[in-house]
Amino acid sequence: MRRSGREIPDEEYESEEEEYTLDEIKQVLKVLHKWLEELPPDKKEQFKRSEDFVKYKEALHKLGLIK
Repeated sequence: MRRSGREIPDEEYESEEEEYTLDEIKQVLKVLHKWLEELPPDKKEQFKRSEDFVKYKEALHKLGLIK
């Protein structure tokens, strides 16, 4: 994670007192989705076959962004 121009280790980032609202998380996922749609077809297919895609879909489903 980068913040203020420097790399922040995960453990340091997780210890920060910053929380995000559900709406903020949904907005980030919507932006991410737009960028994923811009991938070339072969990269989209590679992503769709990955475990990361399963996690991504689960998150979208849990937040009511997909059925």
